[in-house]
Amino acid sequence: MLIQILLILFGMLFCLFLIKPLVVMMKLKLQFGSACRIQFGIYQILGLHSSSLIEKMRRQSIPKTVNFIVHNFAWTVQILIIDPDYYQYMLINHENYSQINDLNSNQLLDEGIMFQQGEKWKKQRELFIQYFDIEKLKSNLPTINEIIQKHIKQYDQSNDNIKSLILKIISDIYLYSFFGQDANKLQINHKCIGLETIDLFQSLSKLSNKPYYLCKKILFGVQALKMFPNAEEQIIQTKINNIKFSIEKIIQKRIVQHELKLDEDENEISQIPDDFLSLYIQAYLQSKKGNNRISFEEIKQQFFTFFKIGSQTTTQIIQASLHYLAEYPEIQNQLRQEILSFCKLEIIQTQELKSLVHLSAFLNEVLRFINPLPIVRKVQKSHFIKDLKLDRDWIVMIDYSITNLQEKYYDKPKVFDYQRWLQSQSIKENNNYIFIPFSNGPRNCVGSSLVTIIYQIILANILRNFEITNNEISATNKEIAFVQYDNSLKLRPINQR
Repeated sequence: MLIQILLILFGMLFCLFLIKPLVVMMKLKLQFGSACRIQFGIYQILGLHSSSLIEKMRRQSIPKTVNFIVHNFAWTVQILIIDPDYYQYMLINHENYSQINDLNSNQLLDEGIMFQQGEKWKKQRELFIQYFDIEKLKSNLPTINEIIQKHIKQYDQSNDNIKSLILKIISDIYLYSFFGQDANKLQINHKCIGLETIDLFQSLSKLSNKPYYLCKKILFGVQALKMFPNAEEQIIQTKINNIKFSIEKIIQKRIVQHELKLDEDENEISQIPDDFLSLYIQAYLQSKKGNNRISFEEIKQQFFTFFKIGSQTTTQIIQASLHYLAEYPEIQNQLRQEILSFCKLEIIQTQELKSLVHLSAFLNEVLRFINPLPIVRKVQKSHFIKDLKLDRDWIVMIDYSITNLQEKYYDKPKVFDYQRWLQSQSIKENNNYIFIPFSNGPRNCVGSSLVTIIYQIILANILRNFEITNNEISATNKEIAFVQYDNSLKLRPINQR
């Protein structure tokens, strides 16, 4: 009897995880023909998002006729949309989709802007837009320059860990952007809280693919980390608690400072630093007078959101850029000459950044090849995108770098040529949704100006101080070195050439 029950259960699981998604995939193939490519994978049966899946798509030659690629995903399907005419609708009508929590924990991001919808999302976005005003960002340029130059001067050439250098710079800049001068006080066990936070994100990402945690994730969802934790999970939970406790103390102190200022003279609030935390606390205090209150937890989780998006995006773009500069020394020399011509002082200002047209073109070409944050969403309700019906709970993905490697939109798309962006028309059949590295539509990246400024100043300082070269690892793994290896590149001081 037990064997029969087990066989029945196995049969049900077989139908649920294998037959059901296959039926959907075959229906889509019959409906769209060559416009739809189907790929069934064992890895996706477990409901895992594989970064290698997207990397595989990037390296493949995808025919012009293909509009989307359909994969199995647990008992449903996930669709990688390639055609801009299809994903344009998705980006504009964002309310039909929900964000997927790739950290698999509700303690860090769920209250932040990434996961909000409706009025709450609009109010949070308004605060982000206020902070990322270009005039406010200009006032931060001296500090950003100082942080970058400090770490470049301290760079240990014998250690030769460029990734570590970049992470230290990015960590300090985003901590300062969020906390202002209080950023210097944020340490855990004599270690910068920014680096601790980056390490936390990496630990959670690695944890999500481990069998024990995977089983818990299926059973308990975003509560998995807290349920029956093993030793590794306990360490991660302790790290979360320590980071949240540290930033909580700073937030509480800042709230008291704001309240005292308001009690003395409401006009003096302008004297309080205009970092992101101060902006959010002002909104927090004002919300206490109304019905739509901002929670204390929301402020804390907005830090993790701010830090995750900013640090992950900027770090990957810079790593990729250094990889291409090492691969193409003639481009490296061209950019260095431009930087030396326009950036003659230590502090690089906005006007000088505007003059770096070749560096801006180079950034565009890097972003054409890589996408630091592919969009992965869950369908909230069944609807149509043109003739494609998306059912509830399907997973929809967009990776612009795949679209940007098609001959339909670019001449010689697989060739790295930054000078294409110096031409008046670099994109063919442009509908303004092809090259959108910071997305488009209502939920586009409001922090793109800060990312671009940080990128330009870091690259300018590295190029005027160092020559970037490949080492043995990257020489044999050219396509993946900048993603997988910490020591794939070398920085050699210019005066030692």
